[in-house]
Amino acid sequence: MLAGLFDTLLLLTISAALLWEVSLVVSLVGSYGWAASESQETEMLLWTILGPLWLVVSTLLLPILYYTLTEGAFGRTLGKALFRIRVVADDGRPISYGRAFARLITLPYAVLPAGLGLLWAALPPAKRAWHDYISATHVIITE
Repeated sequence: MLAGLFDTLLLLTISAALLWEVSLVVSLVGSYGWAASESQETEMLLWTILGPLWLVVSTLLLPILYYTLTEGAFGRTLGKALFRIRVVADDGRPISYGRAFARLITLPYAVLPAGLGLLWAALPPAKRAWHDYISATHVIITE
């Protein structure tokens, strides 16, 4: 759980930096008169375009890329590396990018029923969350 919290805080920090960049662009356009129309209209137009773009990138694209690429390449995210845990396939081999993506898109099945699917990982004997069962993965402690 702490590894997931670390990864969430990392992604929120990156998302906040992206929002700051969008704010900076809108501010610079207004300050330097780079737009042909009135400043308020330009600012509203830019927020209408850049706001949803930031939202899609920060809430969809960034987490998908982060989890899929890091778990697919290394079997762990930065948070998992910090706590020395790794995601492996049922047979103990490293997971692929496809399996990392499958694990990510099945995560809502574990989170949505009040987090019950994540709490399931605390129960013996398998100690696996529901999305690990669905994507045929295990989370193991490494040395």
